[in-house]
Formats: sequence, C-alpha cells, structure tokens
Amino acid sequence: MKDHYHDILQGFTVEELCVDDKAKQAIKACAELMLNTSVDFATATSLATLLMAHLKHIEPSEAFVEVCEENTPRYYSGEVTYVAFFLLYLCEKARMLNNILYEKHFGCQAACFLLKCADDLDVCDKCGEKAGRQIPIDQASYDNVPPFHLGCRCRTHMAQRYPA
Repeated sequence: MKDHYHDILQGFTVEELCVDDKAKQAIKACAELMLNTSVDFATATSLATLLMAHLKHIEPSEAFVEVCEENTPRYYSGEVTYVAFFLLYLCEKARMLNNILYEKHFGCQAACFLLKCADDLDVCDKCGEKAGRQIPIDQASYDNVPPFHLGCRCRTHMAQRYPA
C-alpha cells in the first residue's frame, strides 16, 4: 500500500508544469517536506523561493491553463507565489489520495468516493460538472482526486455503496 507521502508523490506526473524531470523531482521533494512538517502558505513560500532561485522560470502546460485562470503565474503577484500555491495544490492532492488509500487498506466498507464541490457561485464550471461523480476506490488516481486546479475547493466523501 502506498501509505507514505513519498510513494504517493513519486507517482504524481506533475504534467501541469513544463519543466524537466529534475525540476519535477525538486517540486515533489518540496511538497513531501511540507507534508512531513508544515503545510501552510509561509512554508510553501519559503520553499518556492528556494525553488525559483534554481529553476529561474516556471511555465504551466496549456492543458493546465485551460482548466482554470488561477492556474497561470500572471494570476498571482509573481512566480514565487504561483509555485507556493502549486506546492499547496500538490500537498492537498497527496493528502486526498492518501486518505482514500488508507480507507481502502484498513477495511473501509466504502466501494467508492464521491466528488463534492463547494456548491456556491465561486465554483468553476469544470468542478461543477464533476460534483456528485462517484469513482470506485480502486480507480483513485492523480487525475480524478481533487484538487483539480489551484484554489480548488472540491473534496471527496466515502460512499458505502453505489446507488441502485
């Protein structure tokens, strides 16, 4: 069972960013450090500052930008802030996947998990379309576990069984 954040993060492709594999590993290492110490904006900003000192520039993929306008550096005050939010995004995705895998491993009776969005006026169209979708626990993956974009407020809820 992948119940350790290192294993989970190594499984993340991080295709949202157009950077080389070495940079992706550095980003995943920073997210792991946060998950094992403190997942907060101050820590994320400090690590993002260190990352940007070495990476110089970071560019999101076109597919990631299309999901939500918040997925671009220009939406933020600078690239360091953007990378900080990306680290928080990765941490939350790793936590969600870890929680699902934990439930599965320790005999949870749930057959699937439900995607739940904030259900208010600030929910983006893409997340609104996913609300209520049921996904079998065995199919939990990087692509179908929230958050789906930076600033995403979607969550998962375990479901005992599929509806009739």
